[in-house]
Amino acid sequence: MRATVVGACAGLCFLFMAGAAQAHAFLLRATPSPGGQVPTAPASVDLYFTEGVRPVDSGIVVVRAGGHSVMAGKPYVPQSNPREIIIPLRCGLGEGPYAVRWSEVDVDDGHVISGAFIFSVGGGLPPTASTASATVTGGSPPASALISRWLELAGLLVAAGVAAFAVLVRGAAERVRAAVVVGASLAVATLGAVLWVVLQSGESGTRSGHWTIVGACIAGVASAAAFASLRMPGLWLPAAVASVVLLGLPTATGHASASGRSHWLSIPADVLHLAAAAVWIGGIVALLLVVPPASRVSAARRFTPEVVLAVGVLGATGVLRAYGELDSVHQVWTTGYGQALLVKTGVLGAVLVLGWLNRGRFGRLGLAGELALLAVVIGAVAVLTNVRPGVDQGAAAPVAATDTVVYAGEAGPLAVGLAATPAGKQIVLKATVLGQNGPKAGLDVGLSLDGRDAAGEPCGAGCYTATFPAAGAPKT
Repeated sequence: MRATVVGACAGLCFLFMAGAAQAHAFLLRATPSPGGQVPTAPASVDLYFTEGVRPVDSGIVVVRAGGHSVMAGKPYVPQSNPREIIIPLRCGLGEGPYAVRWSEVDVDDGHVISGAFIFSVGGGLPPTASTASATVTGGSPPASALISRWLELAGLLVAAGVAAFAVLVRGAAERVRAAVVVGASLAVATLGAVLWVVLQSGESGTRSGHWTIVGACIAGVASAAAFASLRMPGLWLPAAVASVVLLGLPTATGHASASGRSHWLSIPADVLHLAAAAVWIGGIVALLLVVPPASRVSAARRFTPEVVLAVGVLGATGVLRAYGELDSVHQVWTTGYGQALLVKTGVLGAVLVLGWLNRGRFGRLGLAGELALLAVVIGAVAVLTNVRPGVDQGAAAPVAATDTVVYAGEAGPLAVGLAATPAGKQIVLKATVLGQNGPKAGLDVGLSLDGRDAAGEPCGAGCYTATFPAAGAPKT
């Protein structure tokens, strides 16, 4: 457990240098107000946030029903208020409902936050209570974010774990192999960190992006030192220490350090969680690549007590992190964050079973199987870092406009506007689906009215519609 404690202390030191990330920049208010009405068409939609923001141009749209944009130019942040985004609108907008889909990058922590709401120009908005709903299948974090984050996390965990495992290694040849593995792992982590900043919209100018680049530089230098230690053994210790210190990077740029959390609990729990994972994953990699086959059984027996303690720490801190990131139990299966957490937990259980079956043998095939499953776990963690935790997800309120009932909400990274319009003896449901790059076509959209389901038929860019008998008309 020495390595876990060292990793936790070193990670906390990194956090002290980097400083905790600030709050996610949530929408504080808007003009026109969400669900509100204005007597005349506004010249712009003004969004006010809790922290400094930058607009994601491709993720901000203001549309009429049917998906027609009414924007007059690109959204911008005025010099007088870094917490405001102004979306200019065309002149002479007609009466009726308008859907706003916004997306911004937090200047501090670099996370992209999105939302949607409806406002109306003209007549009053009668109160409604309808059971009309839309379900969208297809939203997920971009592949570039998942791959780059997986490379970063896998590289950092393996490097720190193998460096910790080297404490148990006495032979010079084993230390040479450990230096090669640590150097290669840090190079992978450097690549992942750089790709994450470069490929994610707006990350390069954020606090999170800044510290990710700092971490990438440290990892790159440490990687070079690890390889150089093959000729200059004195460089091995600085490289090993740097690899352990870098365990604090995912915490410094992740959900645990965002305000709104209990930092005295979330940050230490996250660092301990990462350190324990590094001990486990790095130990398996070391048994496969560092320890000679003839010495593998004895090395594994010496390492087993630390792995058992690491698994215990991993489970306890995982529960604490889930408690801090979810508001209620149902979010475990109703949110993307909770579902990724379930996948991670299930695969970890499979790893434990496989490890129990492999006890005493420590063959290459069994260890490789454990390592493959742990790679899937790292993938689940990559998803967790790219989706909004349950505590950050708010409910969207329905609003109505004249004889058309209008709703707005989110489905992962997508914004969904739903209009229910009476048409004689029928009710027409029309869903407008917007992503960060505008209207989303080609999705599997299901529409429901009073418990009756129908597949949404395409009706334009990002538009899907279905018709129901008027017996299921929305109640007003």
